[in-house]
Amino acid sequence: MNPTTKPPLGLKPWYIATSDRMLDILAAMQRYVQDSREIPGEWITELAALNAIMTTMKEDGEPSRPCGKAGRRS
Repeated sequence: MNPTTKPPLGLKPWYIATSDRMLDILAAMQRYVQDSREIPGEWITELAALNAIMTTMKEDGEPSRPCGKAGRRS
């Protein structure tokens, strides 16, 4: 590989993709609440499962990041 050539874009790390998914679910829930709609149970179940995964990984010393604005690290 030429030293000036960048490699192709790879995958997001799992913990970033998971955190982004959690933010997406929370945003959708907020939209439903603002429209006085019932939040689907599947969303609650998925959010709880993702939160459990992130919590377990954080306790095990795996990388994670807080769910903040747009989920970005500073």
